[in-house]
Amino acid sequence: MMNKQTNPDLFMAALSLAIQRRRQELRLSQDEVAKRSGLHRTYISELERHSRNFSVRSYLKLVEALGLRPSELMRAAEILASGEDPEGTQAKEATK
Repeated sequence: MMNKQTNPDLFMAALSLAIQRRRQELRLSQDEVAKRSGLHRTYISELERHSRNFSVRSYLKLVEALGLRPSELMRAAEILASGEDPEGTQAKEATK
């Protein structure tokens, strides 16, 4: 459950960053993730740039393509949004 103080825009930016990081960690292109998930490559790009929201159905397809459980990607976004990111890249930067 999200904390009352969680900014939805910040969380969505953090989720976008978490998606991009996971894809890069797996050394996959956006096209490869699109093929694995059945989603369009431009859709993946828009999600990573935080310029598009997604449905639960699309989210589930995406996390499966990234080899994660839905809760794992949400937790990664939660860490980014909280500023606890060990890599030092803040989700706040993505909302600017």
